[in-house]
Amino acid sequence: MQPYDNPRLPGWSPRGTWIQRALIGVVALSLAIVATLFLTVALIAGAFIALAIGIRFWWTLRKLRKQAKATEALEGEYTVLERSDKVERIEH
Repeated sequence: MQPYDNPRLPGWSPRGTWIQRALIGVVALSLAIVATLFLTVALIAGAFIALAIGIRFWWTLRKLRKQAKATEALEGEYTVLERSDKVERIEH
């Protein structure tokens, strides 16, 4: 009896038959395809989440810039006019 023979698994050997190797190959290939599909779905979902966060960040910055621009001091040229006559107030 060789050391790698197992009496509980009749017909099994480390090399296996061509049917066993073919089945293992098919299972490995199908697992690789499923893993690729899951990875693709995860990457697409991550891209959509990143896009949503980016749009939200842009929108918030846009609103803050608009608000800051509305509250800043007005700039421009002006001339001070002095009146020589007194302005009379009209009282009711």
